[in-house]
Amino acid sequence: MNVDDHVKSSGQSSLGLSTRLNVNYKMQKRQVEIKGLHASIKLTLKDKDEKTVVEKDLPANSFVLNFMRLLYTAMTASTHNVTDTNGSVVTAKLAKIEQHVHYEVEYKETEYDRYIAGYQAWAPKEDDSHGVMVGGGTTTVTEEDYRLEAKIPNGLGSGQMIYLYSRVGETQTVGNEAHLFITRSFINHSGDSIMVREVGVAVMQVSPTANILIIRDLVEETEVPNDYTLDVQYTLEITV
Repeated sequence: MNVDDHVKSSGQSSLGLSTRLNVNYKMQKRQVEIKGLHASIKLTLKDKDEKTVVEKDLPANSFVLNFMRLLYTAMTASTHNVTDTNGSVVTAKLAKIEQHVHYEVEYKETEYDRYIAGYQAWAPKEDDSHGVMVGGGTTTVTEEDYRLEAKIPNGLGSGQMIYLYSRVGETQTVGNEAHLFITRSFINHSGDSIMVREVGVAVMQVSPTANILIIRDLVEETEVPNDYTLDVQYTLEITV
């Protein structure tokens, strides 16, 4: 029985007399505050003139087990077996390696050593091996997913889209919330429309080299016409 039914009903007093309750009450709005780590997805579809035609704000519910396994290695300085995006079992570890860089610009040679480390969600243009990725799959997400079901590859051919840079923004803090943004744009120059139904994030491990999926989400089907751009933004948020 809800409050309105209770107010309108007749009850029995201790003397057996029928009484009618007259209660004045004020409805109170209650809001459930979600704390801890959670994520969301923003899809922005732009036409060939870069004008926004569709925006969608969607929940991101699907960190997969690889995320927890990589977190374990980072917090314990140890290793854990994971399945990479090729389906191979590899050893995950938070490593740092030295890399020798050599390049030539206008006949001037430059070379230096640098160190690279960590699990990298940023990725260069046209590299679809890691970073934010899109696909056309519809299979329900499971905790053991290690790749998108039907990744849309980088390229200009049928069913392909150009992958621009996958970027990881600086952490932003507002009040009791901290945000981290991972973004990427995808351009369809395939000559036909492409349907996006799944998105995700994979990170690149530097040693041993491997690409490891950490998030996969099914999203509302979004049609990307030829010469249109789809911006995908993952927002990771911590609320305390």
